[in-house]
Amino acid sequence: MTMSKLLPPSPPTVQGTPLFIAPNGPKPIRRVMVANRGEIALRIVRTCQQMNVETVVVYTEVDASAEFVAHATTAINVGPMTTDDNPYLNIKKLIEVALSHQCDAIHPGYGYLSENADFADAVAATGRITFLGPRGDVMRSIGEKSRSKQLLQEKLGDDAHLVPGYHGTAEINLEMAGKIGYPLMIKASSGGGGRGMRIVREPNQLASEIARARSEAQRNFGSSELLFERYIEGGKHIEVQIFGDNHGNVYALGERDCSVQRRHQKIIEESPAVDCEADPELRKRIHKSAVTIGSLLSYQGAGTVEYIFDPKTKEFFFLEVNTRLQVEHPVTEMCSGLDLVSLGVYVGADGDLSKLAPVAKLVPFGHSIECRVCAEEPGADFTPRTGVVRMLEVLCLGQSGVRFDTSIRVGTSVSIFFDAMLGKLIVHAATRREAIEKMLQVLQTTVLIGLPTNTTFMSSCLRHPSFVDGTYTTSLIPNNLDWLLGLPEQLAPSALSTGPKETSLPLAAIVPAFQLFKELRSKLYPSRSGLPSSFGLVNGCDRSVSKTENFVVSLPDGGKQWDVMVEYDGANGEYELKIWHNQSTDAVQAAEKRIKEKYSAKAQPKALAAQLKASRASTKFYSSLPTRNGLEGRTNGEWQLGVQPGEMHHVRSTLLTSSQVQLSSLPATTKSHLATGRARWATATLSLEIDGITSTHVLATDHSFQDHETSAQTAWVWSSRLCGPIKVVRHGMRTYALANQSSDDSTASKSAYVTPMPAKILKILVEDKADVEAGQALLICESMKIETTIRAQVAGKLHLHVQNGDTVPEGKLLCQVGLEQQQQ
Repeated sequence: MTMSKLLPPSPPTVQGTPLFIAPNGPKPIRRVMVANRGEIALRIVRTCQQMNVETVVVYTEVDASAEFVAHATTAINVGPMTTDDNPYLNIKKLIEVALSHQCDAIHPGYGYLSENADFADAVAATGRITFLGPRGDVMRSIGEKSRSKQLLQEKLGDDAHLVPGYHGTAEINLEMAGKIGYPLMIKASSGGGGRGMRIVREPNQLASEIARARSEAQRNFGSSELLFERYIEGGKHIEVQIFGDNHGNVYALGERDCSVQRRHQKIIEESPAVDCEADPELRKRIHKSAVTIGSLLSYQGAGTVEYIFDPKTKEFFFLEVNTRLQVEHPVTEMCSGLDLVSLGVYVGADGDLSKLAPVAKLVPFGHSIECRVCAEEPGADFTPRTGVVRMLEVLCLGQSGVRFDTSIRVGTSVSIFFDAMLGKLIVHAATRREAIEKMLQVLQTTVLIGLPTNTTFMSSCLRHPSFVDGTYTTSLIPNNLDWLLGLPEQLAPSALSTGPKETSLPLAAIVPAFQLFKELRSKLYPSRSGLPSSFGLVNGCDRSVSKTENFVVSLPDGGKQWDVMVEYDGANGEYELKIWHNQSTDAVQAAEKRIKEKYSAKAQPKALAAQLKASRASTKFYSSLPTRNGLEGRTNGEWQLGVQPGEMHHVRSTLLTSSQVQLSSLPATTKSHLATGRARWATATLSLEIDGITSTHVLATDHSFQDHETSAQTAWVWSSRLCGPIKVVRHGMRTYALANQSSDDSTASKSAYVTPMPAKILKILVEDKADVEAGQALLICESMKIETTIRAQVAGKLHLHVQNGDTVPEGKLLCQVGLEQQQQ
């Protein structure tokens, strides 16, 4: 049981008017159980509070401190997420909770059981609880995609606008697939969101892709049933929001364009659709089709009829009906002024939609865009990432027409068990161009650091010429990935450098990160004055490395990274930095060899002697330092910072207000605890003066802060220029050598396979000690509802270190291939 905290209403539209909240119906609903979690659970709780309806939420141990748990009237723990029995898919358990807490209705949200006909029937069978959505028989006839197409073909014939495909229950074979034609789309029949969806381009891929699609569908929706249809390339994904009641009314509340997709999942949606705005007749036809389908079913509640639109022929084809509220419903809310969750409660209470003037006389206004903020790295094939939210601030929130639907807060841990979506940024403006500009401003001023996100990537999508002019299709991302992952063209060199963006961006991250770590040292270790040395060494050119550190800078999309060395000299609160890229090339091999030989005979600290002799990382570091005669063996063209030999890049920086480093997020503990690295993390807003120009930077450390002599440290730097976080990992000389000990052993790196993030082992495909070929699939793991297949990079004997069902942390060694060849 929790005490309910009052949530503010959804922000107003650009007109300054709040969303219309429907009244409770003739048969009032007083308590609603939300059979879901995260952002949608909090969204439902917010509207129920405005309707004076109590809420009961269910949660697992992973979500014990989540926002939706804190704001519900009552919160019930339904067990852990580490078992194969997902509590959010356990119909019996959910209904028991609703009955025991005297709930009048259950709202399924989206995903999980929201489109499960058995769940809707089980709720209705209680005789006491109302399911806020369509009836079970409606779901079976239209919600399950294969049956819906059979029904529409039977009832509407050619007017059903169906894509050629196979919608039977028997197993599809190669002959059937050939008749449909390639590329072939495989879909989960009982759900959406890109889960259980695959594109097959060659017959030899069919069996394996069917198996993976079935697996994803079963785990996400409780059903492994699939449908098969021809994949239409270069189309646009347009969907119509419908709403029906128990009195025979079905309304179309506007359409949405959801064509910006990766992994077959939407990340940017807008309303109205550009093509419908340009062609009112198209809008009329597609709305009529959606209402016809809804009326045919006597549809109740929120639903979405999805179509694929061919811009060349101006024809649209029916895809499916989603028998639930969609993730992207806010863009319809902003343009219609209607709170769709409240309409669902109203209909569940036997309300008549025709009696609500805002619905019956709907006149959409303006343009709305939604961006789904996800914990993922676009440059790494959109791989989901986990982490902790270290800082979160949406600076534009509060303005009319700006909204952030989320359940995360500072300290939220993003786990492997749930979807990677952290929240949804929504804007509303009078015109489409104004909406694009507003969304770019919101992305630039939304500070979310602590883990990689896709905000930079979405900014690039919004700036792409085909999105700006509205001609983009579902191929926007796959056909323009290199452009979208590149450094945004609008970025100008910063005050840190007169060079190209590739130079100014890492500098813009390193300088504030360096300043933050320096300030934290002075606060946590006040007895140590100045900038401490790693250890007293000089390189082969007699340059001191005692005040030299390594920084690895990674852009938020995962596609660009810089390995940079920093030499510093500071006194009286000011310091001078000399920064250069640490890139070793063939031209410096001879210099590295000379340095390594020189150091093999030189006295060194005992603890480091073996490491520095054996590690190429240290020789790479030495050779990268400038010599008295310029840069060792390096031509101007190879020098990535673009400076001339003997002309190092100098940066002077002064921390203007030291009090801006906030240690409030550190636990109230003793100084000795801080010294042992038990602090959680620190945040900072730093004002830096560089070459006479002042700029503000928002930063957060990752994990605990320890002295740089014994551990690497990570800082997240928010860049408004990139609309996203930059990750900066800082090494002293010792941790740099340790981190790179085997960096040049390419054979070893190809033989060992580790998890890039926490994951669950779904299926091991090859027996331990078996011989495998390069490219052969070894095992399948899942994280944040995304399956990943691990394939052998070299041929050899397989050595497994995990078993089916294991839940493994980030960096866990999964398997090795070809160890015998390395040992020969």
